[in-house]
Amino acid sequence: MKIFYMNQGGAKTNVWGGISYSNYDILLLAESDQEKKDFSLDWYSKDSTPVMSVQTSANHRTRVIENIEDVDGTSRHVRPLVRFHIKGTNIRVYFFHLKSASEKAASEALKTAVEAEKADIKLGGNRKVLWIGDFNRADDEVLQELRPCDLLIAAGGVSKWPLDRVYATGSWGKGEVTAGKITQSTDNAHAGVAVELNI
Repeated sequence: MKIFYMNQGGAKTNVWGGISYSNYDILLLAESDQEKKDFSLDWYSKDSTPVMSVQTSANHRTRVIENIEDVDGTSRHVRPLVRFHIKGTNIRVYFFHLKSASEKAASEALKTAVEAEKADIKLGGNRKVLWIGDFNRADDEVLQELRPCDLLIAAGGVSKWPLDRVYATGSWGKGEVTAGKITQSTDNAHAGVAVELNI
């Protein structure tokens, strides 16, 4: 299974080049709710700006994801912090676009999600988790509370903060998940990231 993440941005200079969305099963798009060809729009942020969306390939005969919810209940001013399960697996995905202007607000939003995941673990949850999105200035040290925690990729950005990152927490087997940059935007050098699940 393949997931593609990108922050589409809004700048007129935002040039990505051609992207073969059809190569992917799930699209995680920050700053876009435009339904891509041959994909279904499973979730989008109706009440927040900039928008975010989760889309799945229409080529699948059954649903690919389930239980989509926004867990950012304490920091609505930040942005949605969406999580969902990949159907038929014990894999959960968190997808987000954290606030860029405030390191404190972005970090608190990420901490909210980590606390939600820790609460599930206490209830007996034993899942593999992916953290995918635009971290902006968030302090991601809080993810280390969910050991094992592996940074799969950190890319994008024109300052000291790599904006686009993917972490894997939980007990993943060797080679079960990989991530790599496949394209780059001229808008803040955002990276288009492919995540592959060998499940």
